Amino acid sequence: LVCRAQGSFKSTPIVGDQRGGVATKFSFQLVAANPPWKLGVGSAEQACANLPAGSVSGRTYNKTYNFNYGAMTNPGGYLTAQNQGDIDAWPIYTITGPVDVPVITNETTGEGFVVTSTIPAGQTVTIDARTGVITPSNYRIAGRPFAIHPGDNTIRWRATSGSFNPAAQLCVTWRPTWR
Repeated sequence: LVCRAQGSFKSTPIVGDQRGGVATKFSFQLVAANPPWKLGVGSAEQACANLPAGSVSGRTYNKTYNFNYGAMTNPGGYLTAQNQGDIDAWPIYTITGPVDVPVITNETTGEGFVVTSTIPAGQTVTIDARTGVITPSNYRIAGRPFAIHPGDNTIRWRATSGSFNPAAQLCVTWRPTWR
């Protein structure tokens, strides 16, 4: 990084009976060199998947065991994100509720993250994988949002509990990137 001074630099002596030297006020601007990558030409690519309405259930043992074997689960929705570039592309994940504690996984690489709370019907949560910024800011995640690696990436998302509403949707938006 290069620091470039901006504005004026003026020192002001401290007045009165105070310890110290000279107080001064200045500002600077951080300037980064051009990044080694460039964005692809054209519009961003997007892939979306809904949660399937059907669920799979298994056998429930007697309550004495306090254990559900094969309890209600949902295989989740799948989408394919193809990064046609030659380096990682950092997507924006957009989740629309209703969904209970969504889990998003790249089945190709095993990377994943979890939104740690329920997203109500009609609420939209966006997660910028490059910066980690979540909007609205009252939502939190466990894990690190992952990049879309060069080639095909199979993205799976699912709810951890509750009823599985087909109105729930995950959209992944990215731009392929090159060296």
